[in-house]
Amino acid sequence: MKNIKRNSINKRLKVIKMAEKLTNISEACRKLRVSRTQFYDYKKRFAQEGPKGLLIRPPVHKSYPFSIPDDNKDKIINYALGHPKYGCHRLSKALKGAGVGVSGATIQKILKKQNLETSRKRITEIENNFTKHRTDLSKEQADIIEARNPCFRERDNASSVPGELLCHDLFYLRDLKGNVRIYIQILLETYGGFVIALAHEYHHPTFLGEFLNRHVVPQYRDWGINIKAILTDQNDGFYSEKRNN
Repeated sequence: MKNIKRNSINKRLKVIKMAEKLTNISEACRKLRVSRTQFYDYKKRFAQEGPKGLLIRPPVHKSYPFSIPDDNKDKIINYALGHPKYGCHRLSKALKGAGVGVSGATIQKILKKQNLETSRKRITEIENNFTKHRTDLSKEQADIIEARNPCFRERDNASSVPGELLCHDLFYLRDLKGNVRIYIQILLETYGGFVIALAHEYHHPTFLGEFLNRHVVPQYRDWGINIKAILTDQNDGFYSEKRNN
């Protein structure tokens, strides 16, 4: 066992000394078949601890990222949900200010364990929690959800019967090849929460009216439901000319 320890120290010390002698780290690493990452690790450990720092160390147990206190894990998850657009490294910096010192990689592993490792998953989780439990939302959370799901803007517009209040909105979806710009119209039934949607490349008030007359009104007529009111967004697409504020 002592010989193994001595050999490991000598091998690692050899590459450090060779790099100093050749004044060429890459050449020393190539000759002794050591990666540059390993070399800098050896050099740092030798500078800090001397020869003992070059001993072979046992691998870090896979459960290490989750060995932090449960309170800190809860803080990490709650902070990530509070700022769902933050990346893991940005979360790491922010959490240090709150007294939780963890790396971005550790945060990523903790969030992945909760199926929250991407901003999309975190936004979905926030929206689902609101839908099920009517949890309080910060302005940041609400703005992010509304940007992804425009129907969410009408979350406070409740109605007592179907057809009492419909919300009609238009927003840009994406560009296709050939400079084709795609928009999507959404009509939200505030009573049941279901949506009628139509994607198209037009952006004109007459087409918005056709969407209602051809798709929405006939469907409600078939259901035997009277439409009492339709709330539209203050979008220029709903008017024949841009209005001056």
